[in-house]
Amino acid sequence: MPDDLERRLDELVRQEAALYEELDHLLLQEEKTVVEGDMEALLLCLQEKQSVISRQQLLREEWDRQCRAMGCKGSPGEMSFWENLSDVLGEAGYNGLVTSIRTIRDAVARLLEREEKVQKLLEGQIKELRSQLLQLQKGKAAFIGYAKAGSLGPMKGDGMRR
Repeated sequence: MPDDLERRLDELVRQEAALYEELDHLLLQEEKTVVEGDMEALLLCLQEKQSVISRQQLLREEWDRQCRAMGCKGSPGEMSFWENLSDVLGEAGYNGLVTSIRTIRDAVARLLEREEKVQKLLEGQIKELRSQLLQLQKGKAAFIGYAKAGSLGPMKGDGMRR
């Protein structure tokens, strides 16, 4: 039983690591689209990220199923789970699994930092876009004001007589 359980948990860890690797790639892509101001590509990237996040949720549900199958109370986010898992797997299996999970947690911390950076870049882009829209709106209002006042009549040399 512990060997089979160890293999299943190891597979869950591998799947989780692969999802975070995919998120890492998507965050690089997202940052590039934000810097380039390519909003269409950004939306596509965000859709792909949502797909990965959905798969992560399914993986979390599988972790919960494995916990229940082992009779663990709690989930991988709780200390009681790890204590129980250590008892079930033995020291060697447990240590290998924990090392892999620590690697994943380090990757998650780096991804969260990058996500914050991209978010700040995007917020800057949004502020710039708002500023441009405001300038455009003011220019349009000025143009309408000039047009109503008759300031934009025919110019000399345009072939029109007054």
